[in-house]
Amino acid sequence: MTRTTIRPLANPPKNQGDAREWAYALTFGINRTRHDSGDYRTAADIETAGRRISVKSGAFSLMSPKQCEGETTMEGIWSVYERTTCATEHAYITDDYQVFTMNKAEFKEFIFTFASVQRESTAHKGGLKIKAGHETKKRLAWLMAHCEG
Repeated sequence: MTRTTIRPLANPPKNQGDAREWAYALTFGINRTRHDSGDYRTAADIETAGRRISVKSGAFSLMSPKQCEGETTMEGIWSVYERTTCATEHAYITDDYQVFTMNKAEFKEFIFTFASVQRESTAHKGGLKIKAGHETKKRLAWLMAHCEG
C-alpha cells in the first residue's frame, strides 16, 4: 500500500466523495464536472495509462445490493465483487486528502477490517450490501501502519 497527499479542489462539488475523487482524478489530468455513476463491473472511477482505479472515501458502499447476486454474507458479497470488478487498484481517500492506494489483497483486508454487511433503507428497497462507517482514528492508524514508508 502506498500513500500520497493530494490537494482539495478550489470549487469542489457538495458531495464529499465526489470532491475527493475529482481531486484525485485531476492529479492524472482528468477534469470532472459531473457525478460518474458508472457500473463498477465495466468502468473504474479513474482510468488512465492502463490503470483502473476504484476510489472510496468516508462512509462508502462497496457496491449496490442489486449487484450482489443474492449474496448476503461478507464472504459471499466480496466474492462477487472480486470476481466482477474491472478495477485493478483501489484508492481510499481520507478526509484530509491522503490517498492510500491498494492492490486487491490489501483492499480485501481493509474491507474486512472496516466494513460490514448492512441493509439499505426501505426507500432503496432494503437490500444487503457491504458498507463502511465514517472515517475514524482507528481506520487512519490502520492505513498508516499498512503503508510503505
